[in-house]
Amino acid sequence: MAFGNNGLDIFSIEFLRSASFYALIAAFAFGSGTVLGKRVVNNLDFQLTAGLRFGITSILAFTVLLFM
Repeated sequence: MAFGNNGLDIFSIEFLRSASFYALIAAFAFGSGTVLGKRVVNNLDFQLTAGLRFGITSILAFTVLLFM
């Protein structure tokens, strides 16, 4: 694919040091934010729900960057 090596094995990729790790985190944040946001928006205002989504994602991103 985009790695430039022929015959690359999936187990030889260092996920913690590659862009694929960040892509998995982004996909998880987007998916969970969308699902939880739709559930929470029934009980709270839209602005508060959007703020909570961005706030929680920012805290998680800061935690990941802190330990990298």
